[in-house]
Amino acid sequence: MTGVAKRIDEYHADVQSPFYSTVKDRRIRIHDVNNDDPDWKIKQVILLIVMSCTVPGTGVEQFFKSRYLPGSNESVLYPDFGQFFDRNEFKVVVNALPFVWCDKALWYRERRDVPWDVFVPFIDKWNQKQQELFTMFWQTIMDESMIEWVPKGSKLGSLPNYVYEP
Repeated sequence: MTGVAKRIDEYHADVQSPFYSTVKDRRIRIHDVNNDDPDWKIKQVILLIVMSCTVPGTGVEQFFKSRYLPGSNESVLYPDFGQFFDRNEFKVVVNALPFVWCDKALWYRERRDVPWDVFVPFIDKWNQKQQELFTMFWQTIMDESMIEWVPKGSKLGSLPNYVYEP
């Protein structure tokens, strides 16, 4: 993920960017040169997107508030991402993220006219990373479907349709 934040800052530095004025007026910088991990905001945004899809509630906006998660009986607080960056920084990252890996010639097109070529570099990198991860992992994993079930209590384990499959 190295260099993604720089690329997003570069994307929004152009007048054609939909967030050009916001970035300029609020002096938003996604690449954080003062941090050990200059791309930390990108990682937080991706975490926020994943959380908004998996945690029940109203979406991303709920994670910029400090209150209890619904259904937690007031025991679990929302992670308040607003402490670290604001909603505008989130929107700036989300707007540019699809274009980070593609050719700059595809950056400022009308969204409905953006070709599939925008996503191909990302998918290629994703596939390459997956290949690296899976070629390094050579352990055999057994799950319950590989283990023979042995009935307890009776010959058929009180099951009407017991069949042994090797």
